[in-house]
Amino acid sequence: MLEGSVAAAMVAGTAALAGWPLDASLLALAFCGTLLVYYLDRTPALSPEDWRDHPARWRWRHEHRRWAAALALGAAGGACTALPYLRPQTLAAGTVLAGPAAAYALPLFGGREGRPARRLKDIGAAKPFAVASAWAGASVLLPALESGPPLGAATPRLGLLVGYRMLFVLPNLLLADAAALAGDRRAALLRSPRRLRCLAAGALALALAGGGLAVALGGAPLLLVAELPAPALLLAGVATRPAGRPLARAADLAMLAPALPMAWRAAEGLL
Repeated sequence: MLEGSVAAAMVAGTAALAGWPLDASLLALAFCGTLLVYYLDRTPALSPEDWRDHPARWRWRHEHRRWAAALALGAAGGACTALPYLRPQTLAAGTVLAGPAAAYALPLFGGREGRPARRLKDIGAAKPFAVASAWAGASVLLPALESGPPLGAATPRLGLLVGYRMLFVLPNLLLADAAALAGDRRAALLRSPRRLRCLAAGALALALAGGGLAVALGGAPLLLVAELPAPALLLAGVATRPAGRPLARAADLAMLAPALPMAWRAAEGLL
């Protein structure tokens, strides 16, 4: 549920920052599609490593597998219901993005010459950067295609927003990896939790500096200020707390902050 809510929040935030109308069908597709992808990703049979890295989550998913399957079925129905209301160019882009999303959770790579098939999430150190790029691109491109003007004139600003969103999302993925590696000494020799925390702190600092500078110079609307406290607080947490589940969970919750500009815009409309 959290991942689907984050996807909807990021789509809503893009619409608010760009001054576009909020499209309910796209929100539904973002929520339901993301929920479905992460349901597949965290299915015990498809992610056996969760038994080691996230034992509590693995047990919960195993014990509540029927409820999770029912939720995923509802998400699939919700996504299918939203599709007819979207513009053709949005559907085309969504279809292209569905490929990497499926490959993230399902073992679709390799499997030749006796080697087991692999998932996109198994690519190792490059995974956080690839996943952050996908989240950032989808959260900006899909609202632009659905609600925005032709992309030509808006492309430079949209590119900057994609970069900001990537810096915003990347720390979440790095901190999740750091939490998973904290108890695995063999893996930590290759990617230490401390190094991942440093990378997360750097990305957060860049996101804060870039967002603040964009607002100060008039390159971004004042609404962006509404979500900047989230990366600021998370940066403080990274600087003062050790890598682990609490910090990773705080990073998860910080990902909901892009909804705040839309909430601000809605509040202004009521006044």
